[in-house]
Amino acid sequence: MFRFVSKNRNAILAGTGATVMGGYLFLRPKQHPDRIVIVGGGTGGIGVAAMLRNEGMKNVTLIEPKDVHYYQPLWTLCGGGVKNVSESAKPMKDILPKGTNWVQNKVESFQPTENKITTADGKKIEYDYLVVAAGIETKFDQVPGLQEGLEGKDSGVVSIYDYNWADKTFKTFQRVSGSGAFGDKQKANYLFTFSPTVLKCAGAPQKIMWLLEDTLRSQGKRDQANITYWTPGGTMFGVKYYSDKLNKIREDRGVEAKFKQQLVKIDPENKVATFENVDTKEKVEQPFDMLHVAPHMYAPAFLQGSPFLMQRVLSTLTSTPCRAPSSPMYLHLETVPILQIRRQLLPSPAKLLSLSTTFEGRLKGRSSMVSTLAMTAVR
Repeated sequence: MFRFVSKNRNAILAGTGATVMGGYLFLRPKQHPDRIVIVGGGTGGIGVAAMLRNEGMKNVTLIEPKDVHYYQPLWTLCGGGVKNVSESAKPMKDILPKGTNWVQNKVESFQPTENKITTADGKKIEYDYLVVAAGIETKFDQVPGLQEGLEGKDSGVVSIYDYNWADKTFKTFQRVSGSGAFGDKQKANYLFTFSPTVLKCAGAPQKIMWLLEDTLRSQGKRDQANITYWTPGGTMFGVKYYSDKLNKIREDRGVEAKFKQQLVKIDPENKVATFENVDTKEKVEQPFDMLHVAPHMYAPAFLQGSPFLMQRVLSTLTSTPCRAPSSPMYLHLETVPILQIRRQLLPSPAKLLSLSTTFEGRLKGRSSMVSTLAMTAVR
């Protein structure tokens, strides 16, 4: 998503796929041809590059260390048995918009007062416009037993939030829903969790649940399954309109909800998940046959402590305070509030077009100020 935020008639665009970081306007005179640098080669970064190139902007550089691009929205369908996970991976060189300069390296730090980026090999890259589309990182090691469970073939622990585990989700589902897969019990226990942190595609933990619930129903096996949604939140979704609709669907389909419950531990050998009430801190153990986990997610390391992160946003993502920039070289326009954790956000074509139009206007001379766009996008 992209949205305009402005103050004193000086507009800057702030965009997001998962979390809005905020915008700053750099008050520096133009001294050279405009150079646009995009940090991140995910769905957001590639989309921005494509729009800018399509609008005729010639000096576009994209910084991305990986040589493979993963279209992550497809992983939900892979977990549901609709697509093959290999379809989500493409060589980065094949999807980069023609004419885009690709720097295959990691960003080490930002020097916004100098309009420069430092890469991991020490190289300095200068820019006039900067788009930070770095996404957020999944941390499977934050819940004890999660990594071990994902690596175990028959552990029942799965997640669609990684290329390596997405197809395991449907394979595990097929095994569990197969005849006799859950021993002498009359019903198999399917648990689906929501992350206590911000996360990319906040609807995905439910999407995979509803996909598999519908599959069980179409196979005539719905009465053989106990399906439970465990979330640290107090509702089904962060937007009331959708939450009310989802809760009605949940009740109609016989899916149980456990609100205010955070996954804190997994015993993959015995297939037991431990949840903690976020208010009372009381713990409860729940046996499972299949456990789908939405992992913890945080800002990339090179953004933590970056001058682009406002204190309230960084505190939410990393529990580490950060002060806003104070240099007179730039002006802080507006603090953009962090978005609802359970809100679904993706960089749509219409919004990307808004961004390219804004860049085009600036590059045609309607503004002599050099601006920086800070954003994170779905990776």
